[in-house]
Amino acid sequence: ENHPGIQHLDLSWALSESVTGAAAEACGAALAQVLRRNQVLEALLLTEDHLGTEAVIQVADAASTHPSLTRLELNYNDMKDEGAAAVAKMLRSNSKLEILCLHANQIGAIGIEA
Repeated sequence: ENHPGIQHLDLSWALSESVTGAAAEACGAALAQVLRRNQVLEALLLTEDHLGTEAVIQVADAASTHPSLTRLELNYNDMKDEGAAAVAKMLRSNSKLEILCLHANQIGAIGIEA
């Protein structure tokens, strides 16, 4: 459900680098659910959570149709080209996003071209 008071959610540094694989994907699914349920959220900060590519893909998919998200930080999330491609796809759908931070990920030439 929407929580009218939550417009800015900062979970930066909330996950340990030891959270990987299926656990990181589960975190991504949970974050995607947060985006789908909270339509008033304006900022989601996930800096240095080391979510991994699959989790970032899930977050990007949910963010693609979010009506109020203006800031998304995915710095230091071990994202690779596939995650960057999902973020690029999200940008083609989400016209509200104003700030997107992706530094210190593992994005190569293929991800940059996406």
